[in-house]
Amino acid sequence: DTHLMWSTTFLIQYIHHKKKRKQWYQRRVRGEGGVRVPAFMYSSNPDILVRRGRTACYVHISDWYETLVSVAGGWGAYTNATGRLRPNHVDSIDQWEFLNGTTDECPRTELLVHIDPVYRVAGYIRGEFKVLFGNQNIHGSCEKDYFYPLDESGVDWSMVHLYNIMEDPSERVDLRDLYPELVEELRAAIVGYLHEQEPLQCQLSTVENAYPSIEVPYYLPFEFLDGEIPAFATYVNATLDLDNSTVIESVEIEV
Repeated sequence: DTHLMWSTTFLIQYIHHKKKRKQWYQRRVRGEGGVRVPAFMYSSNPDILVRRGRTACYVHISDWYETLVSVAGGWGAYTNATGRLRPNHVDSIDQWEFLNGTTDECPRTELLVHIDPVYRVAGYIRGEFKVLFGNQNIHGSCEKDYFYPLDESGVDWSMVHLYNIMEDPSERVDLRDLYPELVEELRAAIVGYLHEQEPLQCQLSTVENAYPSIEVPYYLPFEFLDGEIPAFATYVNATLDLDNSTVIESVEIEV
């Protein structure tokens, strides 16, 4: 029933813009996909979504993880259904009470924009201010055989810009000289993330059978600590008839 499906649907539209460097809004925003774009939610069912209107509060893409768990019933329902507990160290904020109008207080007031030791750049937002370190317009590629430091030396701290992104969304007025203490506070926040950063994908050793192939046409997960695919993992490979776009056979692959 099409009507029934729509009445129980919760729609989220979230954009990740393309990086066309010649466009004006791309100045100094390398790695900031999705930062300067709108998003919206919709449901025709008031039991799912009550709030109507606009907000300038920050919602990081990782926040949808905890938020959608709440929409689906919460971690208690997940544990009852699966027997599993909430994963540890989830870098996500549950925004559901704010988004559905239960509270008007923004759950997230700051976020890490990016840390990229390949380009030696970093960015951080707190409140109405955003700081950028390093040359945001530099370009290059991640070399597998080159070691990129995942510490303070991985960012060029000598080049810094500070903007009030609420009053100056185009980031034209640099405020670094007016708020040197704030610059140092935001720098310290970035350093805190550096101590928790995982190895870059291009620096990970190649994991056998982890990449897409004819037999398994998608990436497989692997155990991060020792770089190996879990021995207990079982994956289903669906072979497609490309002419008719139908599944013609399904094979379990034990790794």
